[in-house]
Amino acid sequence: MAKAIGSKHKPGDVTALQVQRFKGPGKLKIGAGLYLVVTPTGNRRWVYRFTFAGKPSELFLGPEGRLTLAEARARCAEAKALVDAGKDPRHSMNAAARRAKQAKTAGVPAFGDLADDYIDSLEPTFKNEKARQPWELSLVTYAAAIRKMPVNAVTTAHIADLLKPIWHTKPETARRVRWRVEAVFSEAIARGHRDKNPDGELIVQRNPASWKDNLDRTSLNRRKATKQLVKHHPSMPFKDVPAFLTELRSRESLAARALELCILTATRTAEVSGARWAEFDLKDGTWTIAAERMKAGREHVIPLSAPALAVVKALPRYEGSPFVFPGLTGDKHLSNMSMAMLLRRMGREMVTVHGFRSTFRDWAAETTQFPAEVAEMALAHTIASKVERAYRRGDLFEKRKKLMAAWANYCGAECGSNVIVMR
Repeated sequence: MAKAIGSKHKPGDVTALQVQRFKGPGKLKIGAGLYLVVTPTGNRRWVYRFTFAGKPSELFLGPEGRLTLAEARARCAEAKALVDAGKDPRHSMNAAARRAKQAKTAGVPAFGDLADDYIDSLEPTFKNEKARQPWELSLVTYAAAIRKMPVNAVTTAHIADLLKPIWHTKPETARRVRWRVEAVFSEAIARGHRDKNPDGELIVQRNPASWKDNLDRTSLNRRKATKQLVKHHPSMPFKDVPAFLTELRSRESLAARALELCILTATRTAEVSGARWAEFDLKDGTWTIAAERMKAGREHVIPLSAPALAVVKALPRYEGSPFVFPGLTGDKHLSNMSMAMLLRRMGREMVTVHGFRSTFRDWAAETTQFPAEVAEMALAHTIASKVERAYRRGDLFEKRKKLMAAWANYCGAECGSNVIVMR
């Protein structure tokens, strides 16, 4: 990861050209708590880091594409003044931003203003900071061509033009961009901004991003013929897992223990790296993950096999940290990339952490007699059939308990029967 610039530059010395040349990923220190943060996916945002009520905090100032360096410095100075006055800028500046946007939308707003307002309205529904990034990518980056246009001036042709470059090469991205743009125009319709165009004429197609009887009649529909193959997470053949776990258990790092627990419980990367001690009942041998930490948004109770329980019990507890796998500072958990980097160091570049869930599913289907729904519930998958979901109220806990014990037993045995795995 690129180092933050700051040691060779005094605060205020960073120029707009240096900002433009900084590709990241990483943090570019501007000064006085202001940073340009570039994520691994290329998203660029201004962030003000400060301490309030004794706790380190961050304030998102806006995407770098919408704010110049001078504007970001001005917002940072405004936020710093609020902190110095004993006020939390995360509340007061957001309220000020809403008031400013309401003043702008007294007439017909530009698509970009309405899109930013729409993203802000979704903030309470985001599980974490990363959940905002896909919306910004769709409505800021991909929809850049219409951001400055009044929402009542955008036509179906404009939407088709911005989708064409990615419709064939990135079909899934294009699909998500389209429905997110459609959502913003639905908001514009609800606010009465799509009744008439700038010439005062009635708008026939009120939502220019809708598909049926609209975009499906453009050239986009003809480009739909090429179907992109579904790419699955690379996984390890289940016959190789016992030997791999033997090698993994010889490593002493926290990432190694996290990956071991991840494999034994068939859970996702974020569920393990963000695990909290309060979620574990070591006496009953269960791990209860709250709904807000689950992809499906439902609480998931995992029966811990004896080896999985042993992994958790052997871990040290760090004073002041609620996390089972803490990061360098106790207030954050282990990075989600730690297990992936460990796989690289072990020479398993072609395998992903998430792929072990597929490995578990293949093993259950090909070598056991457990019903498919038991394995699916062990993976916390949503039942596809709405009817079956309505009638299946239980979580098959006892059956899942036996399945996970069988999986742990398989993982703990080498191919040869005379091999004993030592911790």
